[in-house]
Amino acid sequence: MGTSPICSICGEFSKSVEHMLLLCPWVEPVWFGGQLNNKIDKGAITSMDRWLMSITKEGVLSVTG
Repeated sequence: MGTSPICSICGEFSKSVEHMLLLCPWVEPVWFGGQLNNKIDKGAITSMDRWLMSITKEGVLSVTG
């Protein structure tokens, strides 16, 4: 019995780190529905490490700039 490449939570998209942590409709409210009300450009997320680097750079620039 093989494992499915489809997300077992939403059943719609391929499993990936990015999907599980950021893009799955079931996890969006956890990360982006709180008091901080963070918004992301889903189309811009190509990999978790690039996304983390971009938000870190933006955070540093907004704090220091």
